[in-house]
Amino acid sequence: TPCISQIEGLGLKPEVQEKFLRLNAIRVFRL
Repeated sequence: TPCISQIEGLGLKPEVQEKFLRLNAIRVFRL
């Protein structure tokens, strides 16, 4: 999952990472 790798590479706060991961998970489940 390139998206997750990019998020980790940005070095965002854990809280922000969780938000992005949740959004990505929702998108995947919708597919």
